[in-house]
Amino acid sequence: MVGSSPNHRADIDGLRAVAVLSVIAYHAFPTMLSGGFVGVDIFFVISGYLIGGILLRGLKAETFSFIDFYVRRVRRIFPALILVLVFCLALGWKLMLADEYRSLAEQAGSGAGFSANILLWMQTGYFDAKAIQKPLLHLWSLGIEEQFYIAWPLILFIAHRAKLNVFLITALLAVASFVLNLQLLHDFPAATFYLPHTRIWELLIGCLLAYTEINHPTWINQGSTVTNLKALIGFGLIIFSATKLTNLEPFPGWRAMLPVAGGALLISAGPTSLINRYVLSMRPMVWVGLISYPLYLWHWPLLSFAHIDLQHAPSTETRLILVAISFALATMTYWLVEKRIRYRRHILVPAALATVMALVAGQSYATYRTGGFPSRTARFEKVEKAIGEWDYPTKDMTVMDFHGMPIRSRKTPSKHIALFVGDSQVEQYWPRVDELVTDEPGKVKSVVFATLGGCPAIPGVEEPKHAYCSGYTDKVKQYMMQNPDIDTVYVGSYWLAYLDLVHGYMIQTPTGSADIASDAGRPYALAALTQLLIDYKSTGKRVVLILQSPVSGALDPRSLVGRSLYGFSIKEGGLPTDQLLFRTSGLRAELLKVAHDAGVEAIDPTGSFCPDDFCAAWQGQEPIYRDSAHLRASFMRHFPSFIDQAIAAR
Repeated sequence: MVGSSPNHRADIDGLRAVAVLSVIAYHAFPTMLSGGFVGVDIFFVISGYLIGGILLRGLKAETFSFIDFYVRRVRRIFPALILVLVFCLALGWKLMLADEYRSLAEQAGSGAGFSANILLWMQTGYFDAKAIQKPLLHLWSLGIEEQFYIAWPLILFIAHRAKLNVFLITALLAVASFVLNLQLLHDFPAATFYLPHTRIWELLIGCLLAYTEINHPTWINQGSTVTNLKALIGFGLIIFSATKLTNLEPFPGWRAMLPVAGGALLISAGPTSLINRYVLSMRPMVWVGLISYPLYLWHWPLLSFAHIDLQHAPSTETRLILVAISFALATMTYWLVEKRIRYRRHILVPAALATVMALVAGQSYATYRTGGFPSRTARFEKVEKAIGEWDYPTKDMTVMDFHGMPIRSRKTPSKHIALFVGDSQVEQYWPRVDELVTDEPGKVKSVVFATLGGCPAIPGVEEPKHAYCSGYTDKVKQYMMQNPDIDTVYVGSYWLAYLDLVHGYMIQTPTGSADIASDAGRPYALAALTQLLIDYKSTGKRVVLILQSPVSGALDPRSLVGRSLYGFSIKEGGLPTDQLLFRTSGLRAELLKVAHDAGVEAIDPTGSFCPDDFCAAWQGQEPIYRDSAHLRASFMRHFPSFIDQAIAAR
């Protein structure tokens, strides 16, 4: 994301501006620039070109030094990064509950160690915090760059000394990385996005440009007509990528070639092409490019902390103000921190920076180990205990593998079996089932949970991040057919999320693949669900469709705590039932129609969870929910009554 060149080019600063402005627009106003995330890929190409050029020139002139190279990286990277990390830890102390602060410390520690990408890859999971709740999530790209620059100088040094073909080695590694990216994207989308071996081809493209410019300049300088054409095509590819790509499509994959090729073409066009000279080299663009590194560092934490403080997305006006503040902080960081430290040649400067970064990492580790210093918010212990409380699966469940799908069960003397199908919205009922099976095994059926978190009980749905969902409903039906003792099937899911709130789950329609949360895909998803229930019923079982339990940010235990720089406070939370139903009334009606058309029963848990026309967030002094969409195990263990009826033995 950062780099420098002995032969400074204003147009590359302008290209940096294009990259960082794209990212900021995407983060602050995602509907305005759906593909703005490709700015990171442009940064990768720029970094590969600039740093690759420094390495190659040093090796060619026999002046390259590993110590000098890494000292320059420390001077360039550490000052602004240290400042942002300290700021985040200080603000988090004031605004975050213990579990959130512990997570922030983990992010800060991995950021200080340039391994944020690895942490994010390891954290990817169904109950992982939303991206906006991670103030240092954006450091993943810095991790990829610095990991690359740990290994790449050594590879180049060895190749140079052994008189190997550096261009060929670079090209082969780039091809290998790109092919891995294509092959792994579907089955391992998180790893492909976050890990360096599937992203370094983007930096290596920049390195190839630098090698060509140094060793074969005539290949680059091909006359004004060619350079202008390259710049025009490159600029067009970037505009197309930023405006037409979306986060609903698998990425990086082949789509990443669009911004990478666009950035490479603009760099290779050189400073004399019309676009580079009159667009990228404009003084405002150059200035944004100069502050692009601290601007990238500052913008995301401000947006994230605003969301954490408000417990909902900030208004458009607030986001505009935060972006403006990001520019102000980036400018001050550039003038007062970066320029004063980066060019100070005293030998103690890099040592001091490394020491301070080590202290930040050490403090982050200490904070993580203490669990986020829970003593800060001891009076909110009940809220913090509720956050994340979950009790599925439990160790007393019998587990079997059915064609790659886990089947978990509890036996009772009853010969009849109740089968539960769906995602975590169904799994949250397990504590109540477990209580009944444990206390009164003679009065309830045996119970089987054939559930997968993040997998809607809708046939034919595909989603790259949840590739394990593929064929889920077919496996359930196959299991059902092989177990005649199953007499009742309960089908549920987080319907509102899949069919309205969350994008990326796709289904085939006569005109192609469509998002099931879109107007084009939703009717086909509902039709597929109807057919699924009909198929299940055709096996002779009693089939029941469970509508989702109430979900709302007002029920999330985090929303029960007021936050400010002056301290924390308790809020009532909850919302009137009519407000909840107003948001979900359309989908509720559609699901009831699905049940009617399939000839199956339907259960709406809303009445059980929202007595007296109010969906409460508290039961006495205890929060009811673990997050905005799932209830606590300790609450569910004694509630709701309709589950008792669902598994009662005949």
